[in-house]
Amino acid sequence: MYSPGHQPNTVDSNESHAVPVSVTIRQDSAVSPNLAAADKSDVSAFPGVCRVGETVVCVYRRGTSKYSRDGVLLAQSSSDGGNSWSDPVSVFDRTAVSEPESVHYGVVCEHDGAAAAFFKTVEAKNSDAYIFSEEGRRLRQRTYMCRSENGGNSWSTSVEVELKGGPRDTFLGSRPLSLPGGRLLMPVEATGEHGQQFMMGSFSDDGGRSFSPLFPIMHDESGKLGFGDGKVAILPDGRIVMLAWTYINSSEETIQVHQCVSSDGGCTWSPPQPTDTVCQIMTPLVLADGSLLAAGNVRTQVEGIRLFHSVDCGKTWSDFPIQLWDPAKKKVTAVPLPVEPRPGKGEELWNSLPSYDFGTPEMTMLDDGEILLVYYATVDEVIHVRACRFAI
Repeated sequence: MYSPGHQPNTVDSNESHAVPVSVTIRQDSAVSPNLAAADKSDVSAFPGVCRVGETVVCVYRRGTSKYSRDGVLLAQSSSDGGNSWSDPVSVFDRTAVSEPESVHYGVVCEHDGAAAAFFKTVEAKNSDAYIFSEEGRRLRQRTYMCRSENGGNSWSTSVEVELKGGPRDTFLGSRPLSLPGGRLLMPVEATGEHGQQFMMGSFSDDGGRSFSPLFPIMHDESGKLGFGDGKVAILPDGRIVMLAWTYINSSEETIQVHQCVSSDGGCTWSPPQPTDTVCQIMTPLVLADGSLLAAGNVRTQVEGIRLFHSVDCGKTWSDFPIQLWDPAKKKVTAVPLPVEPRPGKGEELWNSLPSYDFGTPEMTMLDDGEILLVYYATVDEVIHVRACRFAI
């Protein structure tokens, strides 16, 4: 959805790219306790993070596999910038009730001085039906919110959230934005009539209990392109930028990340335009000088979570991003690696998701100006949540 008079923000090949950033790694270690316990049966993944005052709150899904029907939402908090973490506490666990529900995915943001977690659940039945299959998509799904007023140490009773006006299949995988006046902007991924994914948005003016209306942000009505995992950030001038994993629907081939911008608080958006970077999830963070960092999943060789830099609102990115998590070396390397220029190969995208052994990077700025990245990774066959603190 965009204003008819808003000109597309096309990429100019003559524009200079951002200079590479210099990264100093302070620490990279496990957050979830399952790695230290060497517990392969405990799969902790899909972390979200926010800062509430001086406390960092991380929520993530735990189950017996990434898409199992026994998912619960846990939280851990850190009062020292990610150097140490509290023991996990339950945000939502409805696996042992008469009509059990399994958490699919959760996100968290700061709102009105509290941590607000939003998450989707699916009824815990037909465990052999993959959640992204048609049978899995037909299972009853619900959206909930929980709040923590004490830095993630305890959470309120869950409240069911209304997403008004959307299609049957919607997905919450992007951190909401807290806007001036207490309004929340929720990015919502949805499935279109051609089976393609597209990005929508919705506002809440009641603290997150309901969102209305749902409106399209990145949507190719022809069904040629799919847009998913749209991540957002607010620039110093008030503009909001969204970056989305983009793929060709017919071949499931990942292509250049697409970008769009809103200049009116998220009500209308410029048409999505390709950037110069092939990546899957790409999560932006605004720096003090107004430029953007983005942590992204690269699944062409060399695979890994890379750190990109942009000085033009995300239209172009540095030629030599920094390799953070390296899945082959099982560690953060902080080595510059060039952008892969060719699009990723076509693959069975949906069927490949369970096999991914790292991903979902998300960042937050700490009060001293350093940055904390959370993500999931696999070490010694244990899928767990990690945090990397670094300075630039």
